[in-house]
Amino acid sequence: MVTPVFTTTGALLLWLAVSAVMPVLVGLVTRSTTRPAVKSALLLAASLVNGLLTEALATGSGYDWGRAVLAAVVAFIAAEAAHLGVWRPTGVTAAALAAFDPAAPAGARRHLA
Repeated sequence: MVTPVFTTTGALLLWLAVSAVMPVLVGLVTRSTTRPAVKSALLLAASLVNGLLTEALATGSGYDWGRAVLAAVVAFIAAEAAHLGVWRPTGVTAAALAAFDPAAPAGARRHLA
């Protein structure tokens, strides 16, 4: 009989945590007037870096570009899901955008208090 085993590495757990926080980081480095397409492009670039670095940390014998790209795609999907499901409904996205943006709407600043 085969016993199911669940194993993971520190690199994969770090990848998951970074993927979930990336939308907030993008909000911190952009302004409220930044076009959504630019924010998505920044999130995609951050996801690509996240996937490539995760594979570099997790690899034991050679670098697997396929796994790195797959990790980047899944990181982008996870980041979008975290943004739409957690960060935006709770106001964290608005607070991140308003943190360093003097032109942010006054309603967004209330989340900083």
